[in-house]
Amino acid sequence: MDKPVVFLDEIDSTNSYAKLHFNSLSDGCIVCAAAQTAGRGRLNRRWISPRGVNLYGSAVLKNCRAPFGATTALSLAALDTLRELAPELSAYLKWPNDIYVATAKLAGMLCESVTDSQNRLLGVVAGIGVNLNMTAGDLAAIDQAATGVLHETGRTIKPFFFAERLAFYLKRRYIIYSNKPESIFAEWKKENRLIGRELTVVGFSGSRTGIFEDVAPGGEMLLRHGGTLEKISSGDVKIDRTCLKNIF
Repeated sequence: MDKPVVFLDEIDSTNSYAKLHFNSLSDGCIVCAAAQTAGRGRLNRRWISPRGVNLYGSAVLKNCRAPFGATTALSLAALDTLRELAPELSAYLKWPNDIYVATAKLAGMLCESVTDSQNRLLGVVAGIGVNLNMTAGDLAAIDQAATGVLHETGRTIKPFFFAERLAFYLKRRYIIYSNKPESIFAEWKKENRLIGRELTVVGFSGSRTGIFEDVAPGGEMLLRHGGTLEKISSGDVKIDRTCLKNIF
């Protein structure tokens, strides 16, 4: 019987392991490590991975044709898990692939395509890190505003237990995605509470401030600024308390 979660001790990164062993791992399983020595996030940023403190995991999604599709399914499964284990937490999705509480980051995702030697698509590895039990001092050491479940709620959650519940919800979301990806996309958009808000996006070509009007089917942000509607495929969204007014 295929295991829903593969538990490891210390590795370089769960994404690297899942990509290397992609063919032998079961579809829909999550590779979870107690510690990472080279964890990374989007734009090749280092993901701090202290032993036994947070969730460090990667889902193997062989029936997924694009990283954005994996993002929608995994992020909704992560919200499902957080709402079960820490129901008082007001978490939401922040484009393109983060989970936030107010103006602080709680979780991040890095989804990567996997191909064979002939460059044929095999599927997607969807990495996720969730801050669970970090202290206030640990969070302050991160180079951006960050938070965690313990800091927000006082609850301690064992990372491997979180992984087991995440695998349960991911299976549900993955089945729906495989049959009706448009329904997962629609629900994912509802959880992106910044749609309709004025915000600033910082990218390789500079910054843009405008109204976040919608998300295109391919996952791009549609930002209206200066009388034009621009499609943005990547960037960092900058938010403040004014942007979040009346959301919660």
